[in-house]
Amino acid sequence: MVLLGTFVLTFGFFGLTLGQSFAAGDGRAALVAVNTALASSAAVLGALLYMWNVYGKPDPSLLCNGMVAGLVAISAGAAFVEPWAAFLIGGIGGVVAVAGVLYFERRGIDDPVGAISVHGIGGVWGMLAAGLFANGTFGAGYNGVSGYVTGLLYGNVRQSQPNSSASPSAWSGAW
Repeated sequence: MVLLGTFVLTFGFFGLTLGQSFAAGDGRAALVAVNTALASSAAVLGALLYMWNVYGKPDPSLLCNGMVAGLVAISAGAAFVEPWAAFLIGGIGGVVAVAGVLYFERRGIDDPVGAISVHGIGGVWGMLAAGLFANGTFGAGYNGVSGYVTGLLYGNVRQSQPNSSASPSAWSGAW
């Protein structure tokens, strides 16, 4: 049942990320599909290597949690990052989800499917990763950003840049 549920969620995440790209008509559907596939694959690999290194054997249900966490993590930045970054985002997402599931389980927190780790920790990592790895080739005008969205590793140390149409008082607290 876990493997079947993971398959259904994977299919759904491809629909989610690609559907947004098709609806926007931005022409980035192929990149989004590749990034989504790479992130989910890397997440399984990261979860597998983590489990193998720490416990000496992989656990299929935790590998499924890792895969879904990779899908959650790439959802925020699938159109904004390069494929190598999608692989890294997914791999880290898989590891943090498995580590999170085990952490919460040891603390007695009742989360039988690992949703806190997969969607909470994986989602937070994905949002941070989009801010780190956005390559500056997409997103002009998104969220009041003038120009394309660029992450920290590509030289943008600000959360956003003021849009020329925004009032100056709205940006008084900007860096």
